[in-house]
Amino acid sequence: TVTAPRCGAVPGHRRALHHSKGHYFTAILLASLCISIAGCSSSPIAALEADQTAQDEFPESLSAEVFGIDPDSVRFAATKEGIDFYLAQQGTPNGERGVCVVINVIEDPERATAACSGSVSSVQPLTAGMTGYADAEVVTDDFDTSDLVQEGWEQVHSNLLVQLP
Repeated sequence: TVTAPRCGAVPGHRRALHHSKGHYFTAILLASLCISIAGCSSSPIAALEADQTAQDEFPESLSAEVFGIDPDSVRFAATKEGIDFYLAQQGTPNGERGVCVVINVIEDPERATAACSGSVSSVQPLTAGMTGYADAEVVTDDFDTSDLVQEGWEQVHSNLLVQLP
């Protein structure tokens, strides 16, 4: 069986964004490369279009700007075993609105990580991981999650699946 690479991921390698602009640039570069090679196309994520509530805002220990995220786009997705997951959009100078996932260990917010992609398609999710804590897959509204669920992913939100060690 041959499977297409996941957008934003390099096979056998996961790189997280730990408050580092260099890593942020690397993740964006990898996501852009995947989009150009795999032909990923944008598809809607309704959660990002909903009105922001107080629950959606980052805790004071996190800064959307550090991750290159538009603070008004942040949407809380789920909490699983002491880890908060947020969906958001990039805030880029050229106005492009990529999709992001933020993984925040509640008891240790310094370990927060984020991954962003210029696009998430109905066939390729955005993959992010925090070694030793959690992996996340952001999917579009029309994404068929049955294969991921069979592989052991847990759907914690209509647009988010997670795996914990």
